[in-house]
Amino acid sequence: MTAKPVLARGFSLYLDGMRFAAALLVVLDHFSNYQFSSDQAGPTLFHLLLSGRGAQAVAVFFVLSGFVIAFVVETRERSLRQYAASRLSRLYSVVLPALLLTFLLDAGGALLKPFFYEATTLDGGPATLPGYAASLLLAGEWKLFGPAAFIPGSNSPWWSLSFEGTYYLLAGLLLFAPRRWSVPATILILLLAGPTIAALFPLWLLGFALYHLRHRAPRGVAAGFLLLGSSAALLLIPFVFLIVPDPLPSGFFPWGPSAQDRNLVADGLSGVAFAIQLLAVHALVACEATQPEAITGEALIRRLGSMTFPLYAVHFPALFFLAAVSPFPRSSWSSWLFILNGVLILAALLTMIADPLRNRMRQWLLHMRPVSWRFPLRRASAAGHAP
Repeated sequence: MTAKPVLARGFSLYLDGMRFAAALLVVLDHFSNYQFSSDQAGPTLFHLLLSGRGAQAVAVFFVLSGFVIAFVVETRERSLRQYAASRLSRLYSVVLPALLLTFLLDAGGALLKPFFYEATTLDGGPATLPGYAASLLLAGEWKLFGPAAFIPGSNSPWWSLSFEGTYYLLAGLLLFAPRRWSVPATILILLLAGPTIAALFPLWLLGFALYHLRHRAPRGVAAGFLLLGSSAALLLIPFVFLIVPDPLPSGFFPWGPSAQDRNLVADGLSGVAFAIQLLAVHALVACEATQPEAITGEALIRRLGSMTFPLYAVHFPALFFLAAVSPFPRSSWSSWLFILNGVLILAALLTMIADPLRNRMRQWLLHMRPVSWRFPLRRASAAGHAP
């Protein structure tokens, strides 16, 4: 009997480390960009160094998501029930407490320091019931409802969860449902979701394909050069687009609560650069004759990796609240440490809630009475490819 494929420990740690690094870049980008770190109205050096890193990190997240889904479908989530239970529990074990925490932080911050919340620029308007409802359903970014996204209160980065939820839905359709209706349903969903979600779906599909191409990458010295080149490209791409204007027409690819335009060229280049880096790291790890019994810092990296989704889901309302109540001058290191450490502590606490909740939700979903479908559902193919 063929053994189930596994990822080398070193490569798995790389994935966890990159997930957390991407989430941290989003936090730092927003921290520098929304006057949480300075009283200065214009851009600071800190802002210029981090400008574009948050958008780049989102592109990295989509590639990582597709890669991980390909792996789990091949190894664990071989049926629609297993896939749906795992994906829903993964999302809603964080979504539910994160929405509650967003509401509490916004309400508490606005009560304690109303001037700060009124004076600091927000991407969206005041909190609304439709904003929270659409956010709960992960449909706030769907252009079916208009050009600007619905967001929960101050939590403007929530927009990208609509992308992730949509890609999970599309993957489930393409992997487990009959093709005669899953393909038309996929096209319809992308039309309803809008051009930006559709335009970034290839990045997610790239990650899915990478999993099946991971053994074809060059090894040895060639892999080392690919790693260096792709890493340099990831560092330079945001700086290039600080100088080069977006070549795409304005208004075609809105995202977020203010109907901004995605720079799809920057997204695509960042996604491809990260894909090359991912393949190079896999090739270099695969060159090792034996896997080490212990890797320095493994427990810490695993813990940080588990914090990624909670950190992303609550960091923005946490930044607002902590910046509002900080007792230190906003431009001081004391204030920076107070705010950023507070964000990490809140994310760690949310992780402690979400992890056991995820396990309970998954078990509950797996043992629910099965739904009587009118069409025969298929298992994912042995290679994990979409049927």
